[in-house]
Amino acid sequence: MPSAKSAISFPAWVPEPARRRIDALSEAPPASNGIDDLLERLATYEVMRTDVWERLPSEPKEIQGDIVSWVVFAVLMFPRLRRPHPKKSSEWHEWLKHYYQYPPLPSGEDMSAFALVLLENMRKIKTETDLCWDRLWEGDKSIKSDEVLTILDQLRLFYLRMGAESRAFFATLPKVKRWKGDKAKQKFFTDYLSECMKQTYGQPLDAVVAALAEVAFDLPQGIATETVRGRRRIASTPENSD
Repeated sequence: MPSAKSAISFPAWVPEPARRRIDALSEAPPASNGIDDLLERLATYEVMRTDVWERLPSEPKEIQGDIVSWVVFAVLMFPRLRRPHPKKSSEWHEWLKHYYQYPPLPSGEDMSAFALVLLENMRKIKTETDLCWDRLWEGDKSIKSDEVLTILDQLRLFYLRMGAESRAFFATLPKVKRWKGDKAKQKFFTDYLSECMKQTYGQPLDAVVAALAEVAFDLPQGIATETVRGRRRIASTPENSD
């Protein structure tokens, strides 16, 4: 039996909204994806007090929990972004290795197609299904096969809409030009956090984002504020490969 996860010991200076969010994330499924150490750093590193919480503008209030979520999202999201196929044959091994380590989840369009296949095949054997329904159906007896067909059609449309929302969201994420190395994930992180800060505070808060990157990636030397500012100003046109 696996041992119980030890609770994080919060210093007194950690804002209450951040504590609640860190506790919630530590119990959520993403914690199994290797973010335990990240949550520990967000809760205990002194730079979080001096360069993040104490430097935030006073308004809006109670936003610290959202900042924790932004950090965790950016760290978890980058390796799961769909990467373009490499142009060089020598790069395929590394691409496939990454693909199998972080397999993409089915898209909304994929799920809609699965629902459509089941819907169409159920329609083909509707007569046989109805003959066996009352005898073999072990679910809610008030549900008949016609209602299942209606639900499947609604589910197909639901996943189409979900796919459209997902595409629109991913279109807002920072464009990645280079995928290899630590600097690639750090740039995605700082670009994403800068945009979150701009939308929330009306300014990118480069120094705060630099401190968050230092904590997120456990960088003893940190990241210069000028580096974050320079990355933010780089034109973000997508590129197919390195």
